[in-house]
Amino acid sequence: MPEERYLTETIKYYTEVFRLVWVSALAVGGGSIGLILGERTSVRVVLAITALLLVVLLLEILRRLNRHIEALLKKLVEVKNA
Repeated sequence: MPEERYLTETIKYYTEVFRLVWVSALAVGGGSIGLILGERTSVRVVLAITALLLVVLLLEILRRLNRHIEALLKKLVEVKNA
């Protein structure tokens, strides 16, 4: 029973982190689009490229978090069935 509760709380934690990273990716992506649509100066282009690279990094983090949460859910099911 304690392992089941631990897994449940861990899943909740990673789900909250997933939401935070998702919102961050949306915010940074929106900001980079705003930079791209404005007047094109060298500073804005550099910031937009940096923001787009950050969005790619955040999407990779989301992918890994999703896989980790799925593994924890499978483990939780195994613990409940045991």
